Amino acid sequence: MTAVCGATFRWIYLAAAVAVAAMLPLGLAQAADKFTGLEPASPQPKDGALAAGLSVDYYFEFFQDIQELIEWTEVFKGEPGEPLATLDNHVGQGDVLTSGRSNGVGAWIKGFIRFDAGLYDLQVNSNDGVRVTIGGQQIYEDPFIHADRMSDPLPVEITEAGWYPLEILYFEKKNTSTLQLFWRVPDSQEFAIVPGSALGHEK
Repeated sequence: MTAVCGATFRWIYLAAAVAVAAMLPLGLAQAADKFTGLEPASPQPKDGALAAGLSVDYYFEFFQDIQELIEWTEVFKGEPGEPLATLDNHVGQGDVLTSGRSNGVGAWIKGFIRFDAGLYDLQVNSNDGVRVTIGGQQIYEDPFIHADRMSDPLPVEITEAGWYPLEILYFEKKNTSTLQLFWRVPDSQEFAIVPGSALGHEK
């Protein structure tokens, strides 16, 4: 009887652990992985073909999660906003990115990020939900409403220097907003905001 109870307890514990892991944001669950196989833009943008920063379309609604924002992008046309020079939005109760609004904002951010060859570490700080895709791979997701939360380092191995497609889905429901993208370049010890010189979007 004792052995049966012990086995039953272990199965219950295992099931609970799996359930908890499934509830973790994808980026947090994958923080220890090294992302490889990212695809550079093909063809590569020609010199002068890109404008500085990233393009952004806004969707004004009090979203609950990233999936809800995605569903809106499939039905409604977003309102183009001023390009984002960098991803360094940490404004408390101020305007969300370049939207001109402080609450109920979704953003579909698109463009390119330039890497040299080597191992990078990325970090995402967000409030509320966010999904980051680079070179065709989703490298981070924290999809629900939450206070400021920094991801663990996200190791990204780049084998081919050049421009890589970058797409970020982000929303802020109400009160405070944060969206920041950091990197630690190869052979560096420090994280820094990804500079505007490494970001571009189609003119």
